[in-house]
Amino acid sequence: MIRHAPVGVVSDMTSPLTLLFLLACGGDAVSDLGDSADTGTAVTHDTASDAPAPVPTEISAEVSPYVGTVVRVRWTIDGPGTSQVLWDGGESAVLDNSIGDAEVLLVGLDPDALLSLWVRSQHGDDAVDSEPFEVTTGALPQGLPTLEVDLLAEGADDGWVLGSTQGASPAVFVMDRDGRIVWWHVDDTLYGDFAPTEDGLVFLGSNPAGRTLHTISWWGETVSSVTLKDAHHAFGLHDDGSVSFIATDKRAWDTYDRVAGDAIRHLAVDGDITETWNVWDYLEPVPASNWDSPYYSDAEDWTHANGLDVDPTDETALITLTNVDALALVDLQTGALLEGSELLGGTWATAAGEALDFPHDVHRLDADTLLMTTAVDGETVAAEYAHVDGVWSRTWQHGSIEPVSSSAGGSVDRLASGNTLIGWGRSSAVEEVTADGDVVWHGTFLRGAALGGFEGIDVGPWATR
Repeated sequence: MIRHAPVGVVSDMTSPLTLLFLLACGGDAVSDLGDSADTGTAVTHDTASDAPAPVPTEISAEVSPYVGTVVRVRWTIDGPGTSQVLWDGGESAVLDNSIGDAEVLLVGLDPDALLSLWVRSQHGDDAVDSEPFEVTTGALPQGLPTLEVDLLAEGADDGWVLGSTQGASPAVFVMDRDGRIVWWHVDDTLYGDFAPTEDGLVFLGSNPAGRTLHTISWWGETVSSVTLKDAHHAFGLHDDGSVSFIATDKRAWDTYDRVAGDAIRHLAVDGDITETWNVWDYLEPVPASNWDSPYYSDAEDWTHANGLDVDPTDETALITLTNVDALALVDLQTGALLEGSELLGGTWATAAGEALDFPHDVHRLDADTLLMTTAVDGETVAAEYAHVDGVWSRTWQHGSIEPVSSSAGGSVDRLASGNTLIGWGRSSAVEEVTADGDVVWHGTFLRGAALGGFEGIDVGPWATR
């Protein structure tokens, strides 16, 4: 049975962004019969099954001033059971009613939309709904990229996509498979990697000293910005909140004034930065591909690391040294080279005719399987490599609908469905492909936007949407 809470007093609206409804308690008060739990976690209480669901009160809804398609709903609740926000076509995470002051972020909403919301409290077979209340989402800002979707077929994943673009439309955003952007952060310094967390997004931006590591909440507010001197464009997060990142190490060598190698450095939660590993300890520079590239105005482009896969469970990292076609597996606690390409003194070798060529964005799917982009006959492909009998063999590959040159790089992400999401570097195209090689989603960004990276997202508020 669903009951409806009686309406209390509606406050005056002092801001177009805030809508406040005060709902009267109604019915008998029910004491809290369970321990408090974290928001977003449902807890079962040992209470009488005939105890009524507590009534949600003091409900408020606010549209984010930073991201107009994010709405924060708060309410007060105290008693057994659970509660959540509902609206036509959606529902929020389910919260434990013993929490007292409840709060959820609603994401994935349409811009410029009038929504009718209500809070439902439920215990056993009893449920009580607040009176519906309305809120209007904000508009999309100017400058966001536009994805022109030309293929969406059966078998495509229906989850959210987290992506970034550079060039004419620099932004990081969340979108659906129709190209509908539902969360965004526009930043003309955007450059490099990003990582979603339960609470928000961490990404890199450029500055004269190197890079700035920004943390943005899903509400859209800047939480922190930290300058990482000499940082390249890839990083990984640790469970304690610290960060490992690739840094450029430029040194004089032979007849060259400056040669750019790469290192792994660690940003501790207290702001202390230490060096973990350095390619200069394992190799001497040899002019290779892109040595004379204009990427560095003051140095030769030697190793050009562009991928760092951090595993916080065992504190290791896999670093991609693109210009020398090498990989290194590093112990982040000791700085030791655990394994790596033969060039670095490791034992990793590839099968005949399947050598790495301009590897980019390498991820460990498990201890013996890698996913990356690499070049085959001068064209970028997404590829999976398996480690069997001491040799890495290419077990799967997929090229773009329109061939992409090896210098364009790219990004790859293996989705929970088993499909692979691919951003085709500077071609401005993104697509999703099945394990059988069938393209089930393809789109191209307009206005000359250059791709940063793409991955599926199912953390924080996005996990329930």
